[in-house]
Amino acid sequence: MCCRLFFLEHRLTCYGNVFNRGAEGYEAKIRLITTLYNTSVEDVTDINWEEVAQAVGGVTTWSVQRMFNRLKQRKVPHFHCLSFGGEY
Repeated sequence: MCCRLFFLEHRLTCYGNVFNRGAEGYEAKIRLITTLYNTSVEDVTDINWEEVAQAVGGVTTWSVQRMFNRLKQRKVPHFHCLSFGGEY
């Protein structure tokens, strides 16, 4: 039980609580999408994740990348066939 509590506390502090459900989570996801849209990069590898994490606020770069991939996989149909910054 002790190890489980330690892991849970560690996980919450590493990921942050910004991308949780509710109004705050939706606002953070909107800030993430808006920030990525405004950067106008051509490829995912060109994204400066530190800047994106600062724009979202209160999260690590890893959690921002994780949320980006989750949103992309769950909300964009056939995302694997699309280019990142190309015309649709």
